[in-house]
Amino acid sequence: MSPGTWSSIGRSVPLIIVAIVVDLVWLGAQSGTLTRVNDTLHVRAPEFRFLQGRVLTQLRDGRTARLEVRLELLGRAGGPVLAQTEQTFNVSFDLWEERFAVTRVGQPARSVSHLTSTAAEAWCLENMTIAASAIQAERRGAVWMRLVLRTREDAPARQTDEDSGFSIRILIDALGRRQEREAQPLMLEAGPFNVN
Repeated sequence: MSPGTWSSIGRSVPLIIVAIVVDLVWLGAQSGTLTRVNDTLHVRAPEFRFLQGRVLTQLRDGRTARLEVRLELLGRAGGPVLAQTEQTFNVSFDLWEERFAVTRVGQPARSVSHLTSTAAEAWCLENMTIAASAIQAERRGAVWMRLVLRTREDAPARQTDEDSGFSIRILIDALGRRQEREAQPLMLEAGPFNVN
């Protein structure tokens, strides 16, 4: 080969390597999976960790956390919602055993206990299913999923001051709970997935 041929090949090799690396990064960015069993779509997202930080502190304080989870199927990344489902879970923590208990609210209600944080998170997502038929057939070729999780604190037992029926402590607790209720939701978006 002539030197000119080698130099043109030398220039194209880095482009090929860059294309391969970009493809690997794209695949690695999928931190969740969406699989179809019959007409039901199931979610797995091991990197979507939510029983930690403020929620874990709340649980270790003996308070129950209410998790409101929404699964959305999108036509493209950041695109319009094709179908969605929502589920609510109540989570508590056993301080002695250091294990979590989770109850799915609604009909039929389901409960599980003695779980690690990872297992409890996985159980919540396993209960987030949606029918593939909820998506129009022509849109099923490649969809994205978005998980949105909001936390709520269960209402505390009513506290009153014997003299006035009101105390500064109640006001502080109420303001603190309002800030918790207004916390930004956790969000995960992944895809594309073929759900045909």
